Parts: sequence; structure tokens; C-alpha cells
Amino acid sequence: MPIITTAVHWSTETELENQLMDIINTLSGENITTKEVLMSSESIAEISDDDDFLEEDPQRVELVISSLESVVRAGEASINVTDPVVRSINNLMNLDRDVLEDGMIEGGRAVAALEGQITNFQTNDGNFSTVLDNVGVTAVKIDARSVGSSLAYANILPENETLLVDGALQEGNTRLFSDGDAIPLERTATSISVPTTVLDLLGGAGVELTAVPVTFIIYGNDVLFSPSMPTEAEENIEEEDKSTVTERVASQIISAIIRTENTSIVKLPPGSPVIATFLSNLKISVEENIEAQDCVVWSYNENTGEGFWTKDGCKRMFHDNRNLTMCSCDRLGSFAILIRVRKGPLEAQVALYYITLIGSIISGLALVGCLIIFVSLKSFRSKQPTHIHINLCLSLLGFYIAFLLSPLAVGKEIYCTVASVFIHFFCLATLAWMSAEAVNMYYLFLKTERTTVRHFIPIACLLAYGLPAACALLVVFLDNSTNFQFAS
Repeated sequence: MPIITTAVHWSTETELENQLMDIINTLSGENITTKEVLMSSESIAEISDDDDFLEEDPQRVELVISSLESVVRAGEASINVTDPVVRSINNLMNLDRDVLEDGMIEGGRAVAALEGQITNFQTNDGNFSTVLDNVGVTAVKIDARSVGSSLAYANILPENETLLVDGALQEGNTRLFSDGDAIPLERTATSISVPTTVLDLLGGAGVELTAVPVTFIIYGNDVLFSPSMPTEAEENIEEEDKSTVTERVASQIISAIIRTENTSIVKLPPGSPVIATFLSNLKISVEENIEAQDCVVWSYNENTGEGFWTKDGCKRMFHDNRNLTMCSCDRLGSFAILIRVRKGPLEAQVALYYITLIGSIISGLALVGCLIIFVSLKSFRSKQPTHIHINLCLSLLGFYIAFLLSPLAVGKEIYCTVASVFIHFFCLATLAWMSAEAVNMYYLFLKTERTTVRHFIPIACLLAYGLPAACALLVVFLDNSTNFQFAS
């Protein structure tokens, strides 16, 4: 075997490329020793740590990934091989997305290599856990008898830290739970709970339940998940419409893997889903609009090396006003939140904004004029229909004011909630006063007997303002899935 040196800093770029090719050729041969695999994995970790070397020629990324695949195929279960593989993956995740896309023939191969090496490691009796800046891995043997309703893994942030998706993963924040109900969701960036049904399935397949190999992985970003095709077919866009549709991951990615040498659990039985939670990061520019936000799982084809995000088997259970999303999926794998964004020309967005603004202001001024006329003319304000019209104008005016001020509340949770409640209330109140006007006209024109409802206006006020207020407040207090921050 060629000598594999770890003195990367003294090697020329050509020597580094040759070193990677030597690793591929050597590990493709027969009678490979553990020492050769160990030295190869360490060399790959050090070479991949040189960002400038990889970014100068993206094809070198392909060499690094092919080298990792050669290490994985060697089948060594040593922690001294697994740790450098994880470090190599962490190093690749530091690269720009464009470099990785240019350097990888198929997306998802690096992720598959990491999972393959963890599966190799799980064939021995030890446990492995590490948390680096971009990836955290926990591979343990679980005694099924010690698990409650579910086995869970989570990235829990300290109480004195702001809940943020961005930033490096930190040692100590990732925790394993013997019961998923114990996860503090209010401090959770990402979590996953695997039902005990999975362990029962393994027991039925002959796996020893006192040492079930379970692996959890958290990825800080999605640069290694390069889809070979979009989750949904892009809509046909007319030629005059210059908008574009893109998909992007808006959360950390979390994986649950239960795989032995002879058994692999993929699809779960009905009623026993995997539950994943994500603190999503909905960062968009002013010319972008979010069209969809879905729970997805990574689908990878080992034969072709291609992968893509799919919604099959996953559904969103709720999304609260803290941008915490809970997903339910019927399989094991890698999960994330995927948003679908449409980006249009900035000029069109600005024009639409000003058209809406000017139109709303004109409508509001017209309503103010109507109110002045109704109130100032004694012959008008003494009549019952005028009282209805005054309240209708007030409701419409309140709706326009709340609508025009709502952009000021974006990004501020409490203000956004208040703005949404007022918009909801005034919209329903407007419809209610239109109904009151319809009832009044019914009594005036269609009722054969000239009967009237006593105290019609007080009753109408009670119903037209009371019922909308009750509905708007009920939405706030009872519907936890309402995302006011997103809606406004």
C-alpha cells in the first residue's frame, strides 16, 4: 500500500489529490488491514479540513466523498475510523453550497457514507457520541426494557439562550430521552421520538432487545442534502410572469436510524408514527412569498446515488406562533421542514404594494366622509338604517386601519397576534353588520305586516360585535396551531 501521510499542510495540491486516489485504489483491493483503513480515514479528515483546497477545484469534493465511500466499504467498526469519518462530514458541511453541488455527481452520497459507517460501528459493543459545529451523532445500544412510550433525541438549548436555528451545534445540548414526553419543547430546536413499536418489530425479527442499535444524527444545515429533483413539480409559469419557484430547508435536519447487519426498519405500522419537532427559520427577502411549508423525509436510492425530499408518509400536526412545527411520519429516516418560495420581480411587488396602499387609503377616506355625513345631518342620524350604516362604516374603517398597520408587526410575536385578532374581528363585524342591514331591509320591504323588532340596534350591536369578538379570542386561546407571525 502507498504510504498515507497525515502531514497535509506540507503537501502540494497535486500530492493531496494523488493521496485521495491512492486511498480509493488501496481500499478497493483485497486483504486490507485495519491500520490502512484507520490511516486513510484520518488522512481524509485532514484533507477535507482544507477549505481552500476543496473550493479551488470542486471535483476534489468528489474525490473526498469517493474516499469516504471506500472507507465505509471496508467495514471497519472501530471508533478510530468512525470519528474521522464524522469529522470529514463536518468539514464538508463548511463548504459553500455551490462548491458541493459542482463537486458531487449525485446528491446525498456523503450522508449515505456517514450512515454507512455508523452502521459499521454499531456491529461492535461500544457506544459513540460526538457533537461538532455542523453535525451531531449519537450511536448507542438501547435496552428496550428501559424505554417508556418512545425513545427520543433532542437538541435542547439552555434557558439563558435565545431560540435560534442558526449557529453551531454545541456539546451538551443534545440529549437522549427514554421517554419522548419528557422533552421540553419550549427549549427545543429539533427533536425526534421513535415509538416503542419499532423495538417490538425488531424483537419479532430476532434482534436481541437488550442491545438494540439506535443512531440519531442532527445536521446543522442541508448542504449535503442535494435533491436530484424538486419535491413538487414546478408550476407552469406564463412567459410574462418572471417569477421563480424554489424549495429550501428551513430547519435543522434530524435522523433516526435503526439498522442491524440483517434487519432494517423503514416503514412503521399505522398508529405508531415517528414524531419530529423543528424550530423553523423562515427567512425570506421582500420579493419572496412562502407558498407552502411541509414536513418532509429524505428519500435516497443507493443504486443511483440520488436523493430527494418527499412528503410521502409525513404530515404536519401543528405549527405554533414560536415557529415550532411538529411532524408525524410513518417511517424512519432524515426529517426536516421544507418551504416552497416564489420569488417575483421586485418592481411588481412594489407596484402591488402601492396599489393596495393607495386603494385602501382612498376607501378609508371615503368611509370617513360617509361617517361625517351620517353624523352631521340630523335627518339621517335619527333613522334606524343610518345607525346600521354608521356601524358598518366603522367596522370597515377598523378593518382597513388594522390591515394597513399589520406590516409594522411582522417579526414581533405579540404585535402580530394583536394585528391578526383585530383584522379577524373587524372582518367578521363587517359581515355581521351587512347581515343586520339585510334583516332590516327584510322587515321594511318583504314583511307583509309592518312589524319591527324592539331595540333592534342594541341587539344588533350585541350580536354584530360580541360574536366576532368571541370568535377572534377563541382562535387565540384554543387554536395553538395558528401561526400569527407567519399570517401577518
